[in-house]
Amino acid sequence: YDMFSEPALRAAMERARDTGTAAVSAMVRLMHETGADAQDGFVMLVPVFRAAQSTNTVEERRTALLGYVFSTFPAPAKCCSTAPIRVRRFPRATRRNSNAR
Repeated sequence: YDMFSEPALRAAMERARDTGTAAVSAMVRLMHETGADAQDGFVMLVPVFRAAQSTNTVEERRTALLGYVFSTFPAPAKCCSTAPIRVRRFPRATRRNSNAR
């Protein structure tokens, strides 16, 4: 599944990449749910950058991006509003390995 092809996920991925912080998508149909079990939810994504590269600017973060760590959160019916979700800024973890690429 190409998450970048889903507009809501793409927006969250781009926001996470460009800010260097966790981002939460708008409500989406969760792809791992099928048939009668299918449900909506949201996805939280945290960008992962190359440890040896600077990530001080948007352009540097775009160049240094390796991928994302993400988790899905199913939303039981009528539990969530459509108001934007604010995510608290997490400290950026860095890997201290001189062999990192």
